[in-house]
Amino acid sequence: SLEKRGARTAAPKGCLSVGSGATYTTIASAIKALGSSKNDACLYIKSGTYKEQLTIDYAGALTFYGETADTSSYKSNKVLITHGISSPAAGSLDASSTMNIRAANFKMYNINVENSFGKGAQAVAVTANANKLSFYGCSFLGYQDTLYVKTGTQYYSNCLMKGAVDYIFGDASAWFDSCTIMSNGPGAITASSRTTSDDTAWYVFNNVNVISDGTDLVGKVFLGRPW
Repeated sequence: SLEKRGARTAAPKGCLSVGSGATYTTIASAIKALGSSKNDACLYIKSGTYKEQLTIDYAGALTFYGETADTSSYKSNKVLITHGISSPAAGSLDASSTMNIRAANFKMYNINVENSFGKGAQAVAVTANANKLSFYGCSFLGYQDTLYVKTGTQYYSNCLMKGAVDYIFGDASAWFDSCTIMSNGPGAITASSRTTSDDTAWYVFNNVNVISDGTDLVGKVFLGRPW
């Protein structure tokens, strides 16, 4: 569960540090330094904007901690990971992802992830493509196909999901708790790829707030549609 109203301004014990003045200046270099170990590991990411495209396939349980003034929410996050490419240009949804998470038992705290491509095509911020993934106080920012909940079981707490078209989609079983769902254009919020009555995938939205980014979207936004 989230710590309440505390800041995180230093690396938790045992974590590799990333950022200005730290051992590693890029997140990718810190991930590479973990090598083929299967031990639990963690990265502490200092305040800043990281223009990177990341694939997470570490063999052990990996946790990312972002610097923040308030661990209980995404609103005071100080870390942004950003990249901008569309799925057609990249060759696939996964390849367009700013973060493609293929490692089970991955956790992320207080980090914002963005696909900055904008309107015109599918462009994924995060592909959550493994089992037992969890996100706390994070933001997922895009326009079309922002968050690809692709497979496995996933948990999102006190997070922000922002987009316009199918911006939460995929075949995972995902629980969204106390999150903010923000539309920045007309369209369906969700597009589950569940295709049969015995498919075990599901989405649960518990105590969420559905809002616009200030754009007048009355009558133009729908909770979901078929894939």
